[in-house]
Amino acid sequence: MGYNRITTMDITEIIRRRKMGQSVSSISRSLDFDRKTIRKYLKAIKKTS
Repeated sequence: MGYNRITTMDITEIIRRRKMGQSVSSISRSLDFDRKTIRKYLKAIKKTS
């Protein structure tokens, strides 16, 4: 298992997919990031909004 750097484009894609109603699991599978990583960024985004 390797380290994947998350880019601004990845974060934008996470937000877009979540707004479309996709689950955290399906976002994580399609972008090849861990579910915890997806949740971490969604939580940070929600906190700043």
